Amino acid sequence: FLILFPHQDAEKATIGANRCRETIANSRIEEGRLGFPVTISVGVADMTAGEIVTADDLLKACDVALYAAKRTGRNVVHVG
Repeated sequence: FLILFPHQDAEKATIGANRCRETIANSRIEEGRLGFPVTISVGVADMTAGEIVTADDLLKACDVALYAAKRTGRNVVHVG
């Protein structure tokens, strides 16, 4: 999934990403008598860094940040 925070810097986008992460972390998938916690790892990329000029650049930066978040652990936000 991709969520865009237009007209927001990396700091504000990270706040939004953390709100999404916390909302999801407070949810559970209920299946019969079983309940499963839900967590996400989120990567945040900032277009103002200068090296991102195309949509492909942005997606690549998001992908790099996401995989960095996954390496860090579960239920985290990583700014790339």
